[in-house]
Amino acid sequence: MSAARARILVPGLQVAHSRFCDSWSVPGLDGVSLLATHSRGALSAASISGYAEDAQSGHGAGGVELNENLRALKQRFGKRLRFVKRIAALRKSFYRLYARGGGRHTAIEFTINTSNGGIEYEEAGFLGGFYYTDGNELCA
Repeated sequence: MSAARARILVPGLQVAHSRFCDSWSVPGLDGVSLLATHSRGALSAASISGYAEDAQSGHGAGGVELNENLRALKQRFGKRLRFVKRIAALRKSFYRLYARGGGRHTAIEFTINTSNGGIEYEEAGFLGGFYYTDGNELCA
């Protein structure tokens, strides 16, 4: 979705421009980040983070919220939830949920703090664009 199309759907959409991507801010979605990379020319990722001071509940994938645990994810998504990678130095594990029907162009990725098992970050986006697991920094 382009910023022009998004503004039709969300008239209050605010766009902050930077060198490689734009950050979109939607009124009423505090704690939710939207990124549109210039290379894609449209929305590339949406995320919620436990690091944000304004993170609110009600935005989690499938009703699983930040600070819940891996067990809640497994109960909600079962075998569809796939382990991706563990980075011991960061004390993080990463899991993905792919779209039903076998398409693997997009995913939701969950970052789990291995010290306490809590969900710190949920991000939906295109494969090849996740920072730690795919090795990309979309807006650097």
